[in-house]
Amino acid sequence: MVGLLYSVLLPIFPRRPVLVGGIIAPLLWSGLLYTAQDIINPALNARIDWPWFMAFQFVFGVVAGLVVARHERVFTLQYLPIAVRLGVEAPGFMAEKNGEEPKP
Repeated sequence: MVGLLYSVLLPIFPRRPVLVGGIIAPLLWSGLLYTAQDIINPALNARIDWPWFMAFQFVFGVVAGLVVARHERVFTLQYLPIAVRLGVEAPGFMAEKNGEEPKP
């Protein structure tokens, strides 16, 4: 589950995925689990070695951040206006057919 969260959330952050994946996310995730584990499963909480668990969370986060940082960014349309994403062909939104750029 943690791997799925990392793989979905790390590419969303525009900068410093190693910082987010290696420090911020493990602190939040480990803190949340540490405080809630007594309620969720007290028997499992008694068997978790929390310093090692947190250390491995940091290592996993750094590796996941490095993998995301080294991959090529994929162009998405999320920052374009809604009319362009919908394919509305109106003056000023799209490039003209003869190759001219739209005028501001």
